[in-house]
Amino acid sequence: MPLHPTGKPPPAASAPETDGWDLPSLLHELAAPLQAALGLTEAASKAGMEPSDCHRLRRCLERLGGLCRAAAGATSETELADPWEAVGELVKELGDAHPGRHLTLNTPPATRRKWRLDRLALSQTLANWVTNALRYAPRSEVRVRLRLSEARRELRLEVEDDGEGLAPEERRRAFEPGWRAEASRARHPQGRGLGLAIVRRLATAARGSVSVTRSRTGGCRFTLTLPAMPGRAMTGAKDKGADVEGARVAVIDDDATSSAVAVIGLRAEGAAAETLRPGKGLVRRILDGRWEVLLLDRRLGSASGDRVVRRLRAAGWPGGIALWSGDGRPPPAGVDAWLRKPASRRDIAEAVARSAACAADRRVARRVLSKELAAGTAALEAAAGDPSRLRTVAHRLAGALGLAGHLRAARRAQEVERACEGGRGKPPWRELIGDLRALTKGAGWKDATDQGPARP
Repeated sequence: MPLHPTGKPPPAASAPETDGWDLPSLLHELAAPLQAALGLTEAASKAGMEPSDCHRLRRCLERLGGLCRAAAGATSETELADPWEAVGELVKELGDAHPGRHLTLNTPPATRRKWRLDRLALSQTLANWVTNALRYAPRSEVRVRLRLSEARRELRLEVEDDGEGLAPEERRRAFEPGWRAEASRARHPQGRGLGLAIVRRLATAARGSVSVTRSRTGGCRFTLTLPAMPGRAMTGAKDKGADVEGARVAVIDDDATSSAVAVIGLRAEGAAAETLRPGKGLVRRILDGRWEVLLLDRRLGSASGDRVVRRLRAAGWPGGIALWSGDGRPPPAGVDAWLRKPASRRDIAEAVARSAACAADRRVARRVLSKELAAGTAALEAAAGDPSRLRTVAHRLAGALGLAGHLRAARRAQEVERACEGGRGKPPWRELIGDLRALTKGAGWKDATDQGPARP
């Protein structure tokens, strides 16, 4: 046997362990929504697409994006959704795809709420379990039950069939990656046995759990439990979604297609959106413009969206900033909303709406603060010799400056507060007074002027 480069024999080959997120298994799970999306686009190219088909296509693509994000970041994201609507739509689609099967969903409550929950974990789990029941219990009735507990802050999904079921040992191993029951191997030898493992990972990432037990009729009962927080009550009126009506939005992305699609979606929601190309002078153009909100890509070619955020906030720009990112790193200070790519039109509109609301709050805080800057400066000068009083004044100023979005001055006030509290070092109260006087005169924008390099 030839030696390994280290001088030792290579280890014996063994099957790599997987938790269900290797590339082949991910592609396996993406196949179903991708096939549905392709089928819908083909139908659209031949005879035009109905609004209901557009809605289905959007959900399919959202599932694709959600699975890719979960595989890349292994994090769980929550959103405000009506679980009865999400489950009911998917049950109907699966029922339409299997017209000869009996698939039922229990009746929703009379008063429905929106709940903050992990929609990807809910929809992917339901699709996997119902598809498995229809495949492996061919003559069985499949029952879907959804229960919501406001007291427990919990959602419970059950998928039950009256098929052959699983033996106790098989139920214990059902969620192991790569494991398949003998009956399943005989009927579908091409399967990989990773669907249930991926479902378990999604549930765990959402701080939930999955289990399988014997149903009352001898088949299987799969149960998903997810944390959920109740939202506002729903009425029969259509949800208007995020309020971005009239908001002046600049979409900044080095990819022309991404920015164009985002602009189209925001305009459809009523926003006055336009594309702003990155490059030399970007920060200066933003400061000189009339935009209320930025939808800013984190990677602008060789430049950094994080740096643009820092320079705008250092300049005192009060507008809203929604950072659009393909990675899982936390956003920098000064970002009002953060969403991951790919994102749906609704997600983009909600992020822009949150950023616009934060910008409005900042403007109100600045109007109030402008009347207090002179008094704050005088209070600092009067308290200069008393660390206790100086700390109290700095603490109050730090909060007010932070609410108004003057982050540099707020950090300076925090430095004064920490120095007075710890008794170490000289509090930079004179520098803080200089910051307050600059804000009184409306200064601070010049620091963000683009000079020299073409990168923002």
